[in-house]
Amino acid sequence: MGDLTIDELAQQSGLTVRNIRSHHTRGLLPPPEVRGRTGYYGHEHLERLALIQELQADGLPLRLVERLLTARSAAADRLLALRRTVLAPLESAPPTTTTVAEISDRFGAYDDEDLARAVRIGALVPRKDGTFLVPQPELLDTAAEVTRHGVSLKRALLVAEDVLHHSQDAARTFVDMVFEEIWMPFDEAGRPEARWAEVAAAIDAVRPLAPEIFLQLLPRAITAEVERVFGEVLRDQAEAEDAEPAAD
Repeated sequence: MGDLTIDELAQQSGLTVRNIRSHHTRGLLPPPEVRGRTGYYGHEHLERLALIQELQADGLPLRLVERLLTARSAAADRLLALRRTVLAPLESAPPTTTTVAEISDRFGAYDDEDLARAVRIGALVPRKDGTFLVPQPELLDTAAEVTRHGVSLKRALLVAEDVLHHSQDAARTFVDMVFEEIWMPFDEAGRPEARWAEVAAAIDAVRPLAPEIFLQLLPRAITAEVERVFGEVLRDQAEAEDAEPAAD
């Protein structure tokens, strides 16, 4: 099953031993494999603890998390399975880790505000050992490339934060569409057993289209903004040329 002691499980999950014991008492956590007098935990325990934390982050009080995870009803199991489908990460490079020294080598000078902003937008996630988890290495690679061409790290982070806010608005619009067009008719029909797989497949198929829409529309918007900005620059230049006395 696994080779993690309860202390190691606590360290990897970010919870306290007391929290883990409490979850076990509530029946939220499968029992460990006991060898000798020591209980050992594995991947399924880490996954279950992560799920508990995610459900709590979604706004469910622990009492309802307990009801959901211990209900063992077909409806609860199907909803949890659908949640896994909906929240499965889209194609991306696997997360990496980095250190303060590596960040300094890569980006040069930065201040506490820059670091706080990088954490706030999720580009870096602090770890207890002083290192940082990098959930999307491509994002850090893009930031490094932008700064290499003369853009300050501070400005790049401000832009990333602004784009994140706009992306959240766009994501809300897209998710509302999926919820209203796919889930609600299914829910109003009484969630017929025969359609669970169909609904899950539909959501799974539609979900990757959101970033595709963004990728298709963003270049058009960027082109329009570039034309606007450089149109102003060219107009200023033309007016300056026009103001120059004509050469004999």
